[in-house]
Amino acid sequence: MPTPTTRWTVPDAPPRRLTALARGRFALLALAALIPALWHLRGGALPGDWPFFQQAAEVLLGRSATAPLHLYEALPATQVGPLPLLVTAPATLLPGTVGGTVTAAVLAMCLPLCCALLEASARTVLGPDPWLPVTTLAAGAFASIYWWRLAAEYAHPDDALVGVALAGALLCVVRGRHLRAAVLLGLAASGKPWAVGLLPLAAASRAGASPRWGAAVLAGAVAALPWLPFLLGARGTWSALSGFRVDVWTTSPLTLLGVTGPVPGWVRPAQFALAVAVCALAVARGRWQLGAFLAVAARLALEPQAWDYYFATLALAALAADLLRRRGRGPWLTAATVLVLYDARWLADDAALIGALQALPLVAGLALLVRWPLPGRVPAQVGPTC
Repeated sequence: MPTPTTRWTVPDAPPRRLTALARGRFALLALAALIPALWHLRGGALPGDWPFFQQAAEVLLGRSATAPLHLYEALPATQVGPLPLLVTAPATLLPGTVGGTVTAAVLAMCLPLCCALLEASARTVLGPDPWLPVTTLAAGAFASIYWWRLAAEYAHPDDALVGVALAGALLCVVRGRHLRAAVLLGLAASGKPWAVGLLPLAAASRAGASPRWGAAVLAGAVAALPWLPFLLGARGTWSALSGFRVDVWTTSPLTLLGVTGPVPGWVRPAQFALAVAVCALAVARGRWQLGAFLAVAARLALEPQAWDYYFATLALAALAADLLRRRGRGPWLTAATVLVLYDARWLADDAALIGALQALPLVAGLALLVRWPLPGRVPAQVGPTC
């Protein structure tokens, strides 16, 4: 008589040594992001894109011949909203390379902050789980592979602020504070245009409850508000921003659609519309924990130029999905996402294959949307709705 096979299952609690290691998870994640960032800046090197923020800060602070409201007319390549530029402006006043180094260190520390906020969201939704700290540590370690690049190699506070706002907004959503979530997501989208794909998350609600689409509309209004002084005060702002073009990389997924050369005008609207649509679909189906992953993956699937730091926010969105699923045991989506993108950047030699790998997270996310388990019911006493 054949012997029945034994199915492998995850134990109810992790080993003691793993539990002890996970107690210091946020300190370890801070080191994982901070040490490579500071090592990259050794010898007084400046983060790659820091000069763009310095130029914009000079205009906004009145230290340039250009009037502040004409910032985007003078510097159309500054495809960043005014709020991140204002937040980082004080650091540009520091002498020499100090401002860039301080900014890189602060951005690196945003990774453990995001992980702490997302873990708090998972505890609110799922209750106590001894594996949750271990999953946070493992997923954060995978995310740090790209996060330090965001912090130091490129120094993009706008993307880091999107990550922090996303983590904070998800915590507000699971605690029933939809107005706060709308404001956070709106501010994120006001600083980084692709983050409009995250706005439907403001409508996400408790398991079994209808989405609150009015909160998503409010988030859109908040996103538009910081741009109004520049659009109304300088007539050339919109034409300067909309007329700015980059070339499509041969490794972009757009080349699989036959798009080459300068980016056509339809690409950005299609990119943003797809990101909003897939995130809204996740919210409507009650699988809002996949919404951020789908939105960022859609952005990358239609991205003309995917720099390495773009992958940091996708890894963070995958981390959110890993922590917010029914049982937080294993950073499987985060690990798979980071490894696929790492392969796309460093191991694949064929441009078409690289583009296909960059679009793979969106395909995988849509497949998961069909089978992803619904989150547990949020406790009734989590708090008010505003």
